[in-house]
Amino acid sequence: MDPKCQPAVVVGDPLGDRALIVCEHASCAIPKAYENLGLGRDVIASHIGWDPGALAVAKALRDRLQCPLVYAGISRLVIDCNRALEAPDLIPEVSAGIPIPGNARLSESARQRRIDEIHHPFHATIEEIIEARCKASQPTALITVHSFTPTLGGRERPWHVGLIQDRDRRLLAPVEAALSGEASLIVGCNVPYARGDGVLYTISRHGEARGIASLMVEIRNDLLASEHACERWGERLADALAPALGKLGAGAAS
Repeated sequence: MDPKCQPAVVVGDPLGDRALIVCEHASCAIPKAYENLGLGRDVIASHIGWDPGALAVAKALRDRLQCPLVYAGISRLVIDCNRALEAPDLIPEVSAGIPIPGNARLSESARQRRIDEIHHPFHATIEEIIEARCKASQPTALITVHSFTPTLGGRERPWHVGLIQDRDRRLLAPVEAALSGEASLIVGCNVPYARGDGVLYTISRHGEARGIASLMVEIRNDLLASEHACERWGERLADALAPALGKLGAGAAS
């Protein structure tokens, strides 16, 4: 594995304040062994290879909340760390209508190698941090950060930010209320994706299964075109989340 292509990168103190931030689609890096999956660099660097701006927002949010961040250092085109192992798009053969040659007709052993070298270590890192926080009686909420395209399949996606979670509203309700207080923002719930789209794997596995308050945040990527814009979104989310996080008790990560 290339040194710069790490399955999981941890930023900050694992026992830091009341949240754990995760960014599954942080990078468009592909290890050399995969020969760019047969794609041009411009395609890899587009939204099919990662969530542009998401890592910058996640880092800004982490800095404001002083909590740990775990992000994937390998493109989702190699394997999507926010998909269940049985999901058809775990290792996509086609993304946004673009064939991925290096993912076509993978042998079972090649598929398992990606799971063992990338998917498993990424989620093991998250599990280790949550376990350590539980042992330390550190209250924990799980927040995942993503970005989405302004249009998909010819359809406009008007929301500036989408909040995704349908079973646990401990974070969704107060964050929605706070963000909706900005008249200029169009805030959506369970858009542009919802549970039925298979996007809540990380939250389901590490949050809901443990009774941990959780929320997936999706920001429209044309709003993340500059460092300043990403910083502003990090600040905005931190301000919206802080009151809810402050109410989490010591048993929140048990």
